Amino acid sequence: MKNPPIVPIPPNNVACTLEAKQCPDGSYVGRDPEKNCEFNECPTIKACTDDAKLCPDGSSVGRDSANNCEFKDCPSTSVSACTQDIKVCPDGSNVSRDPNNNCQFKSCN
Repeated sequence: MKNPPIVPIPPNNVACTLEAKQCPDGSYVGRDPEKNCEFNECPTIKACTDDAKLCPDGSSVGRDSANNCEFKDCPSTSVSACTQDIKVCPDGSNVSRDPNNNCQFKSCN
């Protein structure tokens, strides 16, 4: 049977429980043995202006306080799937739509 690992006791002879508190910005803080095991302070949330950026798809996004008040990313406008129809080429071969080209038909050979 193995002995449990030895955990060193801090110089002030105070050991805190290993709990974490979630802060409003989503980060976590632990307890501080130097402050009677009180939780550390959460980071200050920076207040951003209420302006918005218009995205190419017509939606809008606000500023992100967790990212130095930069605008949040616009929703992706890339197409990941196209309709499954085909185009019959003059030589009788078929081509499908290209999701990397705004769902235009691929070129006939």
